Amino acid sequence: MKTRFSLTVSIFAVLMLVISACSSPAAVNAPPTTATLADATQAPLVLNDAEMEDLLEQKLEGSPHTLEFIYSQDLTAAEWSETLDRMIGYGAKINAEEKAMLIEWLINRK
Repeated sequence: MKTRFSLTVSIFAVLMLVISACSSPAAVNAPPTTATLADATQAPLVLNDAEMEDLLEQKLEGSPHTLEFIYSQDLTAAEWSETLDRMIGYGAKINAEEKAMLIEWLINRK
């Protein structure tokens, strides 16, 4: 019985040493990287006008709409959100971040 207890304690001690060795203090105390900061704040990606237009063209692929048609629309953010939700319902591959970026860009572009 005593041997079994000693073996259990020894195994537990070895496991604790392995676990503590796997977590290096350098990794724990390392300053956050830019990617870590961006992930933590969930900051949206900022694209210039040409990149936003390319994104919009990419999302329009297979759609009956043209850039000229999209630009001719004078919609509010809520209306664009509803429109994009409808397009997503029809199968448009637009994620939440892209949707937010497109709405912001479409209502503020001049």
